[in-house]
Amino acid sequence: ALPDCGWRGPRLRLHQADAARRMAEVLSPLPLGEGPGVRSFLLNADDPGMGKSASFLAAVAASGIRNVVIVAPKTVADDTWCGPRGEIAQRLPHARIVRGLDKTLAALGEQSLAPTFYVLHYEELLNEDAVTALAEKPFDCLCLDEIHFIKQRAGQDLTRRREALEKLRASASAAF
Repeated sequence: ALPDCGWRGPRLRLHQADAARRMAEVLSPLPLGEGPGVRSFLLNADDPGMGKSASFLAAVAASGIRNVVIVAPKTVADDTWCGPRGEIAQRLPHARIVRGLDKTLAALGEQSLAPTFYVLHYEELLNEDAVTALAEKPFDCLCLDEIHFIKQRAGQDLTRRREALEKLRASASAAF
């Protein structure tokens, strides 16, 4: 049950619980026979306002993972994820929130009993050296919120944000 995992949000609606269950399966430790290097990716493309953030946080709580990197547009990172009335603080009040690339680089790898959310915004990914340093650190999950911010047009070379995300995705055990 979610309250046993530290969940403090309202009950999930049926479609949110279903999405959270699927995400928790992706986030949970690999089944026997699947070795390291196996990575999982999941796209949750529900309509706006359907509770994707709540489903994701419920999956994190249920799976027991500890290190989550979230990348979002600046206002979404600051308000929706990190704010005192943001999703993480409301749903998982015991979780640790680290905001910004420099603080993330300093804190990632520290041991914590509670899940830690390292929240970045897409513009911070333009610092190539810092992204390379971040990609060298282990983390359990990469969550890309509002992914259309890195949209790449047909025939275009990879954008710098897209290159940075590909580098980070290769370091994560799972990506959403």
